[in-house]
Amino acid sequence: ASLCNLLQATHLLEKLYLAWNKLQSTGLRSLQDSIAASQLSTLSFYENRLDHAAGEVLHEVLKKSKHLRVLVLTNNHLGNKGVGELLKGAAQSSTLTTLVANN
Repeated sequence: ASLCNLLQATHLLEKLYLAWNKLQSTGLRSLQDSIAASQLSTLSFYENRLDHAAGEVLHEVLKKSKHLRVLVLTNNHLGNKGVGELLKGAAQSSTLTTLVANN
């Protein structure tokens, strides 16, 4: 909840690196609206145990975000289904220029 509050309170934060936090898809879902509404241009979820459900969440984030340009998802477990959803969101994004989702 405190990270959601931070994202909502500050309009100056442009980059957020959340590596090695064991966030999982449920944690990502709780941040979904705050991330989509934020001013973040770079977001990294390196090694956060994200699974296919995270692809669905990020699809929605990418559709709604007006600022996100770089998304890093290295060393997660999105699988084919999650990557498929992620790519749908990337196709709908008007700002995303870099997507890193290798395992």
